[in-house]
Amino acid sequence: MSKKISKEYISARYHQGTVLELLSPIDDPYTPKSVGDRFIVSDVDDIVQLHGTWENGGSMAIDFYKDKFKIVSAEE
Repeated sequence: MSKKISKEYISARYHQGTVLELLSPIDDPYTPKSVGDRFIVSDVDDIVQLHGTWENGGSMAIDFYKDKFKIVSAEE
């Protein structure tokens, strides 16, 4: 079982404006996302999903525990 990380920690690390890039695809039937697609964080919810917008359209959340991604830019 994986260790849960606090919302406060995730919110501080992935704050508003942080740009993320997918390292593995998200196979969503409505808005699939490919490796290399970029996401701009706007908020973190109580179940530690990252919300924001995709540079190529859409607003599907990133699941911190399921999806694979890296930080591209984390401007303060």
